[in-house]
Amino acid sequence: MKRAFALALALAAGAFSAADDLAPYELLESPCRSFHYLGATALHNEMDGSELVAMATASEHFTMVLAFVNPATDQSSVVVAPAGSGAWALARVPGKNKVAVGTYYEAKVLIFDLDEWAFKEVLPFEGESVIWNFARGGDGRLYFGTNPGGKLGALDPETPALEDCGAPMPGNTSLQRVSSLPDGRLLCAFGPEQPGVRVYDPALKTFTEPPETLAGVTTGALWNGFFVTGTRAFDRELNPADPFPRPPAEGGDWSVVQETTTEGILWLRQGDSLFRFKPGEGELTRMPDLELRGGRLVAGLHSGAAFGVRGRLYFTLDPDTTSLLRRGINAPAPARPPLFLTAEPENNRIWGGPYFGQTVFMLDTKQKTYVPTDKVVDADGAVTELVPIQGILFGLSEPNGDIFRLDPDAPWAQYERKNPVTIASLAGRGYTRPTGGILMAYDTNLYSGWTAKPGVRGGAIAVTHPVTGATELIENPFGRQGVTGLAADETYLYVGTSLETGGLPQNTDEAPQLGIMGIDTRQAYKNFAFPGAVTVSRLHRHPHMSRLTFTVDGQIRLLDLDRLALLPLSDPPPPPVTGGKLAHTGGGSLYYASGRQIIKLNPLTGAHVVFSELPSQIGAFTGGNNGELYAACGPEVYRVRVTL
Repeated sequence: MKRAFALALALAAGAFSAADDLAPYELLESPCRSFHYLGATALHNEMDGSELVAMATASEHFTMVLAFVNPATDQSSVVVAPAGSGAWALARVPGKNKVAVGTYYEAKVLIFDLDEWAFKEVLPFEGESVIWNFARGGDGRLYFGTNPGGKLGALDPETPALEDCGAPMPGNTSLQRVSSLPDGRLLCAFGPEQPGVRVYDPALKTFTEPPETLAGVTTGALWNGFFVTGTRAFDRELNPADPFPRPPAEGGDWSVVQETTTEGILWLRQGDSLFRFKPGEGELTRMPDLELRGGRLVAGLHSGAAFGVRGRLYFTLDPDTTSLLRRGINAPAPARPPLFLTAEPENNRIWGGPYFGQTVFMLDTKQKTYVPTDKVVDADGAVTELVPIQGILFGLSEPNGDIFRLDPDAPWAQYERKNPVTIASLAGRGYTRPTGGILMAYDTNLYSGWTAKPGVRGGAIAVTHPVTGATELIENPFGRQGVTGLAADETYLYVGTSLETGGLPQNTDEAPQLGIMGIDTRQAYKNFAFPGAVTVSRLHRHPHMSRLTFTVDGQIRLLDLDRLALLPLSDPPPPPVTGGKLAHTGGGSLYYASGRQIIKLNPLTGAHVVFSELPSQIGAFTGGNNGELYAACGPEVYRVRVTL
């Protein structure tokens, strides 16, 4: 033990005297580039018969991008918007060769002129943050719902100007869906606090209760003069109607696909089967049965095809489709801040992924080149962690609670479920949020930390076989708290917990914990509570020292593993961790991000010094045992070299 302690001291010796110069940094790239599609609308040119699909994409750092695709020619282009982080609301401006875009986080209506190929108007809807969708009213205006005021707004295509039409159901923060009715009125669905529906009459500017025939209906689409929703149809007087044939009863449940249904073409979906119907046809036209596997239908084309997106790729479906041919936009994707970074130093690679969208990227740190991937799992959501283990990458994603395996040197075949492949999904067992990271312990099993699905308190450690995916759940090992950090050695599993839950208030009678349990026995051995705090996370078991370093609400804490005793904070204490992981580069020190600075920490004593300072706030942060640190400032990834 004395020799080990002496070695640890030698590794850290002299590291924490004040440095004369800060370590320099080097810009590598902005590698986190992918299209995360939100709202879409089809634009038919009656003059030449051509058709475009406009899609809004999310952007967490810069303003959003509007992407245009011609499905017939596979030509595409992108235009950077003057405002907004993204948009679910897109529609053609009635009577104009223009597109209206309703943004979120700023609640602005942007007008894009298709003739001039430029944004021409930025119209703020004051006091609101989100515009949800557009629907045309009988007066020729585009109507939309907002958040957090739960208001109905209107765009006059001639002025152009916005009108606040009011919030008839106070107490609700959202008018999330507005639907056109056959008589020119609008069906408005409010929620979520006190869900309810009202009908707005543009001529009278009044809200009324919906008729009894629409009981239970919150949204729908117009087709051939009918209002269609679910398995039902209503005529102009909103009486039940039967204007189209049904899919075969033996196929099970079916419903109208509102996103692709247009005034001229009705789309129905029954499982993986898609049906099309046009006025005057005698029967439904069945599309070839193709699994979308997480694909999303977003627009119906005048040509009779359905347009969809899957990850960063798009596809079309029509009666002649024989396979789900997915194509990418041949235009540069916007740079986005990475949610996480993971180093693979033996191959000179960094991995990461965006805040939204189930894609990842690989950055070659020697060549300074990067490669974005397609979706790594079927479900929508985000990858939260990716860890290289013996040449294979294991990752976690939400909200389906997926654990996946990726071989970076094998051909990409995710749609075919070959590589990457999901080896376990925990949503069906009550766990949707991977909050504690993933590691391989000495027993060669994967250990990952989870918080229960929204609305439920609790957490679990998932013990997963890396090949078969067989998963054992160790639920609530230290009470009904989420698991927000893991570390392991030959004897113990170290567990951080949190009071944070999705949709529930924090239990102020409890405290987050650092727990210790036998890795073989699965039994709790010891725990340390931190009253007044919320989260224990970022656990790091030093490979050369008898120390566990972790954070309590961002504050560095140390555990002596010989005595299993907490050490007092150093004086002065280290600055708080504000982003990313605790990084070890092969020596005795640990490094972490605090604001713009990288802090060098002695895990034996808590002594610390500013090691480097980057251009702006550091987000994702990691390091490799090759003596290199990697930090993201917005979308830009920097390298800082450590002298071992």
